Amino acid sequence: MDGTEKVREARLRRMAQRQGFQLEKSRRRDPLAVDFGGYVIVDPASGQVVAGELDSPRALMLDEVENWLGRSPVEVILESESADADRLAVAEVFESAGIRADVQGAYIRRSADILPWLIEIVAAGAVTKFLWAAAAGAGDEAGRDAWQGLKRLITSLHEARKASRAPQGGVTIRDPESGVVIQLGSDLPDEAYRLLYEIETFSAPLSGILRWDSKAQDWKDVFAGEYRCMYPGCLADATQSRVHRPSPKVMLSRLLCDDHAAAVDSGDPTPWE
Repeated sequence: MDGTEKVREARLRRMAQRQGFQLEKSRRRDPLAVDFGGYVIVDPASGQVVAGELDSPRALMLDEVENWLGRSPVEVILESESADADRLAVAEVFESAGIRADVQGAYIRRSADILPWLIEIVAAGAVTKFLWAAAAGAGDEAGRDAWQGLKRLITSLHEARKASRAPQGGVTIRDPESGVVIQLGSDLPDEAYRLLYEIETFSAPLSGILRWDSKAQDWKDVFAGEYRCMYPGCLADATQSRVHRPSPKVMLSRLLCDDHAAAVDSGDPTPWE
């Protein structure tokens, strides 16, 4: 590897670290080996390889590493009536955290009242990758206390909107893969961030929205414990939702317990009758 490539590799290592990842190079010395000169990108907390594969032709070359690390920016959506100063302040927060963000005022809302401001973060790909990027500032404590990076980011976003003409609003993260929306208020305790960071698969089977439950000290579906199963005669709590479209213009939604959700999945038409 010549000097130019060494400089490039060092730059990409720093780029990976800012996003919460680690760049590892194949130890092969045989130029005929399938992964000679190749790399993988690793999640240092779990040790899991998130891109590339050693001992395989799928090991990444530097061009591929750069393309992966420079993947599409996180999409950040504000209300359409937000001022340029608001969008700039939010963009600066992400830039300071080492996260590429495309900040747009795209939510169109109609109301005679002044509505609260909003920031919705749509994580490109898995939400866990975004959380790693948010934790880029955790330094040597990234493995144990990486949640602190996310807390700093969300706290900074709330601070960035303090000058907004709109009333106090909130920050949400939307996972485009699961459809789950995570509500992140300005007063979340450390435990909320710790537990959020530990969730491997985001799930809110009733409402699609996860919110911190201060009484339960856990992240809960906002409908959890609020509704009974809608199957005739059932008195159990609803745990899942099901949707039925009898026609293109009609959509029926039912909240069901686990047993009756399984029954509906098996073809039981009772909830739709």
